[in-house]
Amino acid sequence: MDKQSKIILISGPTASGKSKFAVKIAKKIEGEIINADSMQVYKKLKILTARPNKQEQKNIKHHLYGVCLLYTSDAA
Repeated sequence: MDKQSKIILISGPTASGKSKFAVKIAKKIEGEIINADSMQVYKKLKILTARPNKQEQKNIKHHLYGVCLLYTSDAA
């Protein structure tokens, strides 16, 4: 099986080390990481998640991190 055919899904509870594990696996198989975390897609919520730092993102391609703005409504 070539590299392009492999898809590995990592799931688990909050703060279980999924992001760190994903980086480790991606390095081993020369893969990329595609984010599917419901909080890591937001630009302003960096402190609530284990978003990869700039150095990790240099070494491994990361996709869909910080791509959405968080909008709030005062009409509640």
